[in-house]
Amino acid sequence: MLGLGVQETLRAARDAEIADHGALERSLAANLAQRLAPWGVDVERVGFPSVSPSAQTLRITQLGASLRERMEVRRLLTEQDVHPRRALGLVGTRQVPRQRGRVLREREATRRRTRHLRALAKRAGWTAVEIKQAEHGLRARLSARARSRARAKA
Repeated sequence: MLGLGVQETLRAARDAEIADHGALERSLAANLAQRLAPWGVDVERVGFPSVSPSAQTLRITQLGASLRERMEVRRLLTEQDVHPRRALGLVGTRQVPRQRGRVLREREATRRRTRHLRALAKRAGWTAVEIKQAEHGLRARLSARARSRARAKA
């Protein structure tokens, strides 16, 4: 019951309540008193030695604020006649923005080359393992070539 009470109290608490340990402890005491009353157990004292979120929880909670901040900066830049794609580049992203059409063309070209390689290898009598190794090598060379082209453009 203690674990459930703590989990429920922390899930319902807002940022301001978590910062105020007294309010958080009163909320937990009320929750536990309600849960333990059927067994005749009274809660005399409740306390949190410290409340610190995990690294994953921090990342998730701060991700929304970071996204809102970046969207606001991008909006301000576009209002000042900065092209939307340039504004996105100035604000920054976790990934390099890529044109969807180019990505799809590259992916289709890789599939065509792989199918062609597979057909040639089967005609030559290669085993399935040799064909897979050749396909893997082809994909590695194509992705290395794409990375070098991207570096050359930057």
